[in-house]
Amino acid sequence: MLRTFGLEMKRWLLNNIITVLIYASFTVSLGFYVRNSIRYNGVGSWPSVPAQFIDGGGQVSSTPLFTRYGTTSTTIDTRFVKFRYSVAGESFLGTKATPNGGLPINFDSRYLRAHYNPKSPEIAVLAPVPFQGTGLLFTAVFTGIIVTVHFWFTVVPLLGTKRRAEQGADAKPDNVTS
Repeated sequence: MLRTFGLEMKRWLLNNIITVLIYASFTVSLGFYVRNSIRYNGVGSWPSVPAQFIDGGGQVSSTPLFTRYGTTSTTIDTRFVKFRYSVAGESFLGTKATPNGGLPINFDSRYLRAHYNPKSPEIAVLAPVPFQGTGLLFTAVFTGIIVTVHFWFTVVPLLGTKRRAEQGADAKPDNVTS
């Protein structure tokens, strides 16, 4: 019986892999968006301390994309930074220049200040700009629409069928007398 269940589960996963991936994408993107929104809430008012530049690099590159409608380009930001800062005598290593990733345009490693979360000093950024999470939010909304439509057209009718079946089992036929 256990072996049969395993085969049925594999078959179900293969038949529904796209649906599972869309539900997973929705859950993960929404989860990361909410987590980062909470993590970087109030970043503009965080206290700051001097920071020491440790490592950094990367580049912003523009890559051409050729489509049937013409040529366009996309920008890829691979810049990164590592910095060290101390709060109340404890040393921390930071890797986020901004809550949104990447580096600010006017980045100067000589005058770094780490803006840290007073409740969790291990969370710090160099530029205290508000978290936007545009990519995560777009993914969550787009996949959320698909999940809602799928749920509405598959799960809701199943619930209605089950409810009608339960009501039908409780009801007595008209021609039966007690």
